[in-house]
Amino acid sequence: MMSSTNEPMEILLVEDNPADIRFTEEVLKETQIKNRLHVTVDGMDALEFLRREGKYAGVPKPDIILLDLNMPKKSGLEMLADIQDDDDLRNIPVVILTTSDGVQDINHSFGLSAKSYITKPIDAERVGIVLGAVKYGDMPPRGGLQSRAWFLTLHVVFPRRSVRQQVTAPAVPQVELSAHPTTRSLHSGRSDPSCTACSVTAETQLT
Repeated sequence: MMSSTNEPMEILLVEDNPADIRFTEEVLKETQIKNRLHVTVDGMDALEFLRREGKYAGVPKPDIILLDLNMPKKSGLEMLADIQDDDDLRNIPVVILTTSDGVQDINHSFGLSAKSYITKPIDAERVGIVLGAVKYGDMPPRGGLQSRAWFLTLHVVFPRRSVRQQVTAPAVPQVELSAHPTTRSLHSGRSDPSCTACSVTAETQLT
């Protein structure tokens, strides 16, 4: 959770495509969550920002990182690994925004402790849920199965393409997906039998 929910969220977008940068700016406006957006265009530049080196001396520490996977100089996955290895950076939530819905990229991202994985084109509903969860301290634990459940929930409620047959998680005790912020934001914590999202969510519980 942010130290003060009254302050704008400091968001670092790591994206090299100018069109995607402009589109993300518009999506963030639509979320109606007050924020300050900072943009870097590759992984090397982003790490300098995060470590406040050179021209980035004095910049604020981001509350969240929105990270594209396919970038020049240093890929998103390489950057995730660097963040995970840095004690000063590893607690910053990282959300993947990418065109890739490949199983390898998804599993690798969660293995490197990404908080969530959203396929492009992004939209204000899904991004707003993630930003709200960071702002009010409702994100799942860093990495692992809880983040996988979070990913499934986002895609069930706001689908871009089906991923239920693509993401495989080891057998664990049942995870109650309806307790996650996506369905809670729709029904104030209650499962609604008439809601398609709730009925599909029930089918995706990990057992």
